[in-house]
Amino acid sequence: MQINGITIDPAVNPAVLDTLTWDEAAIKSAIANSEVAIQALTETVKTGGADKLRSVEQIGELKVFAPSVVSKDNTIYALAALKDGQRVFVSFGETSLLPAIWEKTLAGMTVRISPVNVDTAKAFVTSIAPQFGPKALGATPRIGVGNRQSTMVWPGIYEALRKTKITAEIIQNSAYRELAPVSFILSPPANEVTYLPGHGSLNIGHTGSSIEGLWLTGVATAIEHGFGQPYGADLDHIPVKTAGPEGVARAKALIDAGRHFTFFTLDTSALFNLDALKLTGAELDAAFAKAVPAEAQADLLKSYKDNPANVNAEYWLKSETEVKQMAAAYWVSIEAATELYRHIVSLKQGEPFDFEFSLDEGPEITEPVEQTFVLNELKKRGVSVQFIAPNVGFEKRVDYRKPDGLPGLTQRVRRMHEIAQAYGALLDFHSGSDKAPLTYQTISRAAGGNVKLKVSGKLQLIFSEVAADLDPAFFNEWWDWTLGSAKAEANRGSEVAKTYIAKVEERRAAEGASFKKSPKDLFFTDFSFGMVGAKDEKGQFMFRDRFYKMSGVFKEEYTRRTVEYLVKLAQDLELVR
Repeated sequence: MQINGITIDPAVNPAVLDTLTWDEAAIKSAIANSEVAIQALTETVKTGGADKLRSVEQIGELKVFAPSVVSKDNTIYALAALKDGQRVFVSFGETSLLPAIWEKTLAGMTVRISPVNVDTAKAFVTSIAPQFGPKALGATPRIGVGNRQSTMVWPGIYEALRKTKITAEIIQNSAYRELAPVSFILSPPANEVTYLPGHGSLNIGHTGSSIEGLWLTGVATAIEHGFGQPYGADLDHIPVKTAGPEGVARAKALIDAGRHFTFFTLDTSALFNLDALKLTGAELDAAFAKAVPAEAQADLLKSYKDNPANVNAEYWLKSETEVKQMAAAYWVSIEAATELYRHIVSLKQGEPFDFEFSLDEGPEITEPVEQTFVLNELKKRGVSVQFIAPNVGFEKRVDYRKPDGLPGLTQRVRRMHEIAQAYGALLDFHSGSDKAPLTYQTISRAAGGNVKLKVSGKLQLIFSEVAADLDPAFFNEWWDWTLGSAKAEANRGSEVAKTYIAKVEERRAAEGASFKKSPKDLFFTDFSFGMVGAKDEKGQFMFRDRFYKMSGVFKEEYTRRTVEYLVKLAQDLELVR
């Protein structure tokens, strides 16, 4: 099919469209070819009910997913697939809560075929089978699992969660950096890029998945597999890039696209003025006056004379100078977060959601007093925060390596946990991949087991390791493309890229003829993510479908390794009871 001049096969480009029913003519043709089978099945469903439908694998050209079969108000529903990869809902009963593409009364029952799109999937998991839908899980310990490989990774996630019995956000990617609205994904590449701190540039929505498409495909996949354990959907790291109405408006547009997510993580780090934390005297007064409206200044300073939250006095603001420093640094970001929180409330119309404020993207380790100020100010504005993500010194894809070691990390996490607890929140740890088991145990024990940890890139790197083992030709092409990307970043001035390229060239020279391209090469672990959603100048995906055309053996091995990794992670964090 073509959209905006872009040719796309949705069957091998999942999580792009906001519908899984994209060719109504093909559906009606399949139904016409299947009508005899539909009528025969209707007669047996009338007497055998849902159990009879669960025992059926095919209705003509429709494949029924038995785990999806549910009953509601004397109507039986199931998710089904066509040969071309489209999905539809099939229902048998007098009434249906879903709009129909096709319906007919057979054997005294009305059979309906309904589309699977954002609206019908939301209706299905709200009014028909809520056990299959994402939910707000509150301030409870868990992990967040990124989905850069969408349908390829979910089977392993389901199995891992079934084994461990833990909860998790299992629909999760970063808005803007990894995801973008479907209208943006299905357009020629924009000049605007996003940056991975310390590394380099990436296309916006570099997974090729859309915000709407990831939610829809994640929910439909859960229905297909009959996954009924509690899980959430995190629209992660929603960025506010600039102060003022335009920056907030762009963040609202991302939230609007992800309105059905159950967890919203705000990244307002672009609005932080952390230099203000070092100011004093006239310079501080000027920064304070610039950040905080004149009519709010006196009340703000007065509000910190007492400690109404009963936060440990060690972590409370101790002077007017400290209040001014915190306000100059964070007031603008807190105001933006408050406006966006209220926007989410208005969208949700009473439906609960989880909310996280991220301090993690700041370049320095978060001090306890900073976290206290942010949580206190958000509470004063009526913002309910379930999670706060301080910068505790974690870095992407390396273990904790700050000079204070694990004893220092223990002390830092314990302090931050005490502060978060005073406001009814839990700590969330970002850049959580590739830490040693002892590091995970350290943060969990320091917070009394009340932690959340997010991983994302690691699941795609596991995919690359399977590719290196089972599809080396594809992996070698991926490796070569990534080396070219890293060299381009080096030419643009990335010191990280220069260092990593030098390392692999040193290894190539040392190993000579025995040199083998490796998914462990540092340039690859840091720069490989862009190939999946890379586009040509017209907006056509260049490689994405190939990341989803893997063999059954490949998928089985990827699932096995995903399960192994996530089970071990949950055990190391001591979330498994």
